[in-house]
Amino acid sequence: MESLHLKDRAIIALEGGEAREFLQGLITNDVGMLAPGRGLYAALLTPQGKILFDFLVSEGDGAILLDCPVDHADGLLKRLTMYRLRAKIGIALRPQLSVYAA
Repeated sequence: MESLHLKDRAIIALEGGEAREFLQGLITNDVGMLAPGRGLYAALLTPQGKILFDFLVSEGDGAILLDCPVDHADGLLKRLTMYRLRAKIGIALRPQLSVYAA
């Protein structure tokens, strides 16, 4: 089976014991349904309900991973960092990870 490197995708990692609870209050899908080998499609909305960012959520590399378009990664990272407040989590781009389609 051949795979294709999707160079237009970026990975943002959320690490720490409060990462699930943090995301649960922010995104449109139920983070409780996230499991190894099972990803979710979700979005981050404005207070008025308009989509700011959409992405795929999965687990791996010791973190919760958000797969988003590379041109939206910095904006999503900034928005998540703004919402973090006192949550004990780390939020960072993971340029060493790549997205492939098979």
